[in-house]
Amino acid sequence: MWYAAVGTKNDFQSFRIGYATSADGIRWDRRSEPILDRGTSNSWNDYLVSHVNVVPDPQSGYHLFYFGAKISEYCDGCLQRGHIGHAYSTDGIQWQQDPRNPILSPRKGQWDEWTIGGPSALVKGKELLLWYFGQKNKNSVAESGIGFVKTACQNP
Repeated sequence: MWYAAVGTKNDFQSFRIGYATSADGIRWDRRSEPILDRGTSNSWNDYLVSHVNVVPDPQSGYHLFYFGAKISEYCDGCLQRGHIGHAYSTDGIQWQQDPRNPILSPRKGQWDEWTIGGPSALVKGKELLLWYFGQKNKNSVAESGIGFVKTACQNP
């Protein structure tokens, strides 16, 4: 199981992505370190990584999609401004960041102008299908929706 959780590292509290296994679905063994940490200073995801979705790819292993946010874009009391990132792995534990990250970002003047996140993906043959939520205005959840993108499924 891949999951997002709050943890503190170097005196900084933030969401990171962890990994746990279970033989019975009741008792879980968690890895001591996150499998995906927030980005480096001034990167697009230097504040947090969260909302993880992992999908198997019969061709190459696994794809991990996640929400990432930047410290300088922090919004107190509103839906956090952020982007969608991608990583890939052959074993589901050691991940390589996609050099094209973020793969999706808010679009100026569009319905998803303020933020996008909550990625949910499927691999269908050689295609990647990705759904996400978007919000136009940081102060109004009434101006939100679900987006969809389709592209070739490949590792960079």
